[in-house]
Amino acid sequence: MKYKQLIIGFLIALACFMGGWMLTKPNKVVYVNSEKMFNEFVMTKELKNNLEQTLNTRQNILDSLLALRKTAINYKNMEAAKVFENDYLSKKEMFDEQNQALTLKYDKQIWDRINQYLTDYGRKNGYDFILGKAAEGTILYGNKQHEITEELIQYLNSRYETK
Repeated sequence: MKYKQLIIGFLIALACFMGGWMLTKPNKVVYVNSEKMFNEFVMTKELKNNLEQTLNTRQNILDSLLALRKTAINYKNMEAAKVFENDYLSKKEMFDEQNQALTLKYDKQIWDRINQYLTDYGRKNGYDFILGKAAEGTILYGNKQHEITEELIQYLNSRYETK
């Protein structure tokens, strides 16, 4: 019985010591320029290029419909002009919705990947926190010695390119 009490007392003392040590241990905190990291991530550049190609293709379709409408007007074919105008308006509305959805989809894919890589990077380097600095002011000041933006961009891109 005395032996059990001794072990329990030792465990309580150890828990108190560890708890006190954890509270006094300084956190390892760094920050990253979120906007720069996002924009310089290779995946962002690739998906932005894909988005621009899609937007250009859709705009070419709309431009063609307007050109057909104009040609129909020049030939005094108002019925055909009206068909092209209606087709243009419905496709423009549809493309606007699709463009917005595609932009949101790509942004989510990029942030999901970045967050996955950030978690791995933080664990690998023993960081307690990686804070994001943005133009909106989530971090109003950060000592440059704690900024890891360039290092993190290199890590993200090397991880992405090896996939």
